[in-house]
Parts: sequence; C-alpha cells; structure tokens
Amino acid sequence: MDKYDEVLFEHGGCKVTLATMEHAEYVAKNMRAIDVLEAKCIGHTPLEAVSCGLEIDDITLTGFDKEGNPACIMGAGKHDIAYIWLLGTDAIEKNSYVFLKMSRDIIKFLAKPYGVVSNFVHKDNLVSRRWLTFCKAEFVNEVSLDNQPFYQFQIKY
Repeated sequence: MDKYDEVLFEHGGCKVTLATMEHAEYVAKNMRAIDVLEAKCIGHTPLEAVSCGLEIDDITLTGFDKEGNPACIMGAGKHDIAYIWLLGTDAIEKNSYVFLKMSRDIIKFLAKPYGVVSNFVHKDNLVSRRWLTFCKAEFVNEVSLDNQPFYQFQIKY
C-alpha cells in the first residue's frame, strides 16, 4: 500500500490521508469563493496556495467527501512561527457534520508537535470561523491583509 493511500482519520464515509499534488489541484479548481479570496489576499492563486503547503508544510493532509473526492486540503508546519491552515471546496460544507466529528482529532494531530499554531481567517468566512471556534481556536487580533479584514487566531495544544 502506498503511504498516500493510508487512511489517517475516517468517519461516516469521509476519510483523511496524506495530501498529493493531484489532491491539491482538485481542491484548487473547486475551491470555495471565500477561500479563493483568502488566497488572493496573501498574493496567491488557489493552486499556488495549496501547492505552497505541499512544499513547505511538515505535514499536509487531504479530507475526502463520501464520494471519494478531495473536499479540503490542510497542513501545519513552522516558518518563523508554527502555523496551521485549511482550504476547501463546497463539499466540506455538504459533509460538515462528518468533518466536525473528526476535526478536533485532526487539529490535535496537526498542532500538537508545536504547542501553539496560528494563522489568519477572513472576517467574512463565517463557516471557517465557527469551525475554528469548535476546534478551540482563540481569535487574538484583527488585521488587514490586502485591504481586507482578517482575524488572527491561535490554537494551543
């Protein structure tokens, strides 16, 4: 079995594995509009945003929907500070209950090696902000990126 086929988390027909460039390309082509805006605000296209993760993360994961399509790609690493991120397709919302059930374990898996991870979420990204709150994120600052309102958050483990 290829290491990219190994299921790290699974619930309700959805699964999480190590990410590949093929997964990243799928998510980039089908990315939620708010995630496209977040990528743009940091100076990236959707494909650049997810590709960067594959290149620099310590670990990058793909979440799959019940049909077996990549629904989101996420990762964590350390570059000056420890960070965590997730970009997704509309499938992440269509399978939200199942992904919520796995979320805390996935976040713990990604964040635990660093103790504290941080990043930014667009102020209008209500779905992600609610999800981050569920995952015990603390919103610590409001900032402007590319003249857009963002919250800085951190998650401690």
